[in-house]
Amino acid sequence: MAGLSLGVALAASLVLSGCNTNKPADETVGVVDAQGATATATVQSINYQTREVTLLWQDGQLVTYKCGPEVRNFDQIHQGDQVNASVAEAVALWVGPASQAPTAEAGTAMLRAKKGEKPGVVLVNTFYISAKVLKVDSVARSVTLQGPAGNVRVLKVAPDVNLANVTVGNDVSVRATEAVALWVEKP
Repeated sequence: MAGLSLGVALAASLVLSGCNTNKPADETVGVVDAQGATATATVQSINYQTREVTLLWQDGQLVTYKCGPEVRNFDQIHQGDQVNASVAEAVALWVGPASQAPTAEAGTAMLRAKKGEKPGVVLVNTFYISAKVLKVDSVARSVTLQGPAGNVRVLKVAPDVNLANVTVGNDVSVRATEAVALWVEKP
């Protein structure tokens, strides 16, 4: 379990490092936002043959999940165990030179529990994209962006960020890091 706890700490540091803009000198505005949430569920039932586990979440919702072979140590999960979930997202956005063409890149890292430990996993996904600003909403604290494939996404902007230099038509660069940590513990 110590390895997975270290993984959760690693995921948090990777998400926070997503806030480091490291932008070139010719880029003008940095915008950063970070959000997170946690939840706990109790294992209600488990079917080892079908690899299905039914969880009762804190809000009273009962959900059954099918676990693939990547869930190491599935046989270590027992009725009454607690499943903890943490999700974090950090977004760094900055205005760049208009000469940049829209691009997209992505990367994923995964850390799983060691053999014999209670199951757990930390997934960290990072993507980089350049996009065009379609809308700036200073009241709702959001920026609407259109990516290179034409997809549109609305990103929240931190309250302390000055949006005066972000205008419709700007080319922006976005780095978003999302981390999910799931682990099982005895109650």
